[in-house]
Amino acid sequence: MRRKRTFSTDDRGVSTALTHVLTIGITTILISGLFIGTTTMLESQMDRAAYQEMETIGERLGAEITAVDQAANRSSNGTTNVTVSHPNTVAGSSYRIELAHGDDACGTWDRETCLILSASQTSEDVEVPFKNVTAVEPTSVTGGDIRITYNETVDDKITLEEA
Repeated sequence: MRRKRTFSTDDRGVSTALTHVLTIGITTILISGLFIGTTTMLESQMDRAAYQEMETIGERLGAEITAVDQAANRSSNGTTNVTVSHPNTVAGSSYRIELAHGDDACGTWDRETCLILSASQTSEDVEVPFKNVTAVEPTSVTGGDIRITYNETVDDKITLEEA
């Protein structure tokens, strides 16, 4: 004879409900882990992209300053003025360009003159050394359109200013 099951002793539906709860819980944990891992990877990729973009901008600007330096040394009227265009942002954030000169200006490099680019997107500054003959005026400008100027009659130095 069969015993009658009561609600408190009936466990026939527990396996299905427990399987659904465990499946949903494990899926939630896996998806959360993927989101966290992907976010961390994307942040490091953006940091690296911003660093490489600042390196490229710094090398281009260093070459442009060197060209102004060479023109200043060949110029008979004593004035050279070049406006160059660079991106306003790197990896979605603004950046600053510092034209540094002096013994301690370029910590990484054995040069007296360099460009130091910094952005809020990256934790590291980019140093780009370049060789020049004409003296430079240490200045700092934001990224974008930049005017590189040499005027022999005013201060006999190369300067950067926002265009």
